[in-house]
Amino acid sequence: MGADGNQFQGLDMHSLIASPLTTVCEAQSVLAESTYKFIKEVGVEDEQDRVAQGRNSAFTFEREILGENGATTGREKVRINVPMLSIVAIPAMDTDNVDIAFDMEVKSTEKPKDINDKEGSVGENDKIRIGPFSAKVTISSYEKKTRSTDNSAKYSVGKLSDR
Repeated sequence: MGADGNQFQGLDMHSLIASPLTTVCEAQSVLAESTYKFIKEVGVEDEQDRVAQGRNSAFTFEREILGENGATTGREKVRINVPMLSIVAIPAMDTDNVDIAFDMEVKSTEKPKDINDKEGSVGENDKIRIGPFSAKVTISSYEKKTRSTDNSAKYSVGKLSDR
């Protein structure tokens, strides 16, 4: 492998980068659907003729009646209808900003070894005679070649943002 970026050739870069963004979009859809369901269940009465009626909650209370001089002249009972969606918190999460940092590094190391191991002899019964002495002669050779190559490639997307 060369250090020319071929290390990424088998990787699906589109999926690696697009997957987090797609997940955020899917989460947004789930959140929007959750908000819609909540509004339909809590804030809307049954639909009739495709017209939805807001669900209200009725409250009654008494308050003082003030005269022109600011003095209390009596009490009155007051009834007020309040839309449910104005008194409950609507679950409405929203993703305003998405930051995705993506770093990838591929390293490869090659260490080929060439070993050449040879052994031989002189021949003629593999012995040398000098006077009353004889010796067996063998020749051996051992050669080892080792080469190490390190390749690395980096791919970085600093920040993807929706705004």
